Amino acid sequence: MPVYEYSCPKCEIEFERMRPISKVDEPACCPRCGSQAQKLVSSFGSKVGFYVKAPEKDAFRKHTNEARCQNSCHSGDAACNVSINNTMKRHNASTSTTDELVYFHSEGQKIYANLRLPQEGRPCILLSHGLEGSKDGDKWLILASRLSDEGYASLRFSYRGCGEWPEKSEGEPEASTLTERIKDYKAGIDYLQQRMVNLNRLGVIGSSFGGMVALAARDHRIKALVTMATPCHFPPLLREETKCIEGKEWVELRPGNWLPLTIYQDAQKYDVCDDVQKMRRPLMIIHGSNDDVVPIKHAHELYTNARQPKKLEIVQGANHSFDTPEHLEQVIAFTLEWVKKHL
Repeated sequence: MPVYEYSCPKCEIEFERMRPISKVDEPACCPRCGSQAQKLVSSFGSKVGFYVKAPEKDAFRKHTNEARCQNSCHSGDAACNVSINNTMKRHNASTSTTDELVYFHSEGQKIYANLRLPQEGRPCILLSHGLEGSKDGDKWLILASRLSDEGYASLRFSYRGCGEWPEKSEGEPEASTLTERIKDYKAGIDYLQQRMVNLNRLGVIGSSFGGMVALAARDHRIKALVTMATPCHFPPLLREETKCIEGKEWVELRPGNWLPLTIYQDAQKYDVCDDVQKMRRPLMIIHGSNDDVVPIKHAHELYTNARQPKKLEIVQGANHSFDTPEHLEQVIAFTLEWVKKHL
């Protein structure tokens, strides 16, 4: 997949983004301010076989390609927290902080992640993406940058079967159920035990299905939570809502959007409202008033069942993804307010 360079006219920074050729002329979201950035005219790297080939020109920032396991461990054990040592250091447009490309194992599956550590011993926040997302969504890049500006470390990772080559986490997408993602999430927290972060000040920001993961996991090591557009349950299915494609059952979440039935049925086993009743951690619930994927009633149900301290914030006019700069800025402001108070 090609790598393109973009320039933000608002904050005057340049950054790189890997995206398909079909989106070459679309603007990219600036990782610093969220504004629409325009593509620069430059050479690009492309996928050749199983490698990325990029020309050595000044237009490209150079990365270290050599990556080795610090522990030389290939057991694949879930408790084996393996990192890539001295690998690609991604440029942070706003500060000298860099993203370190790392990985850890969850049930033998390699889970790719990015650790941003502004300073040793800082509180750290896990960024938990939604059902069809990945660690490299614009929202997570911007959140990681803004958290770093405020002195917070962050670990954003792609659940098993999610992400884009060459940083796609191992596993099949149809096996990326809520149950399995909870295991990945806990393995991510395990991984942080070996990094120089403040283990007494760990938090999580979860979006949609990623919020369900954080709530259903009820991991005692997490001290504060923020959920965005998060459902509290999956409703019962009607038979006519399912379809058999190439021998596998699928369910249509919304017109043209199909989900493996195995993922849906697994999620139906969970009642997140019951989980938040048992949880004794500060919880902020953020939801868009125009969310057409997860009805706003889910946010109210979560808030009703949650213990104090808790807070519900409705972003007026926002959709499920909070994908306008104005709405995302409100989400970031609410989030920073909450973590500063409770983490």
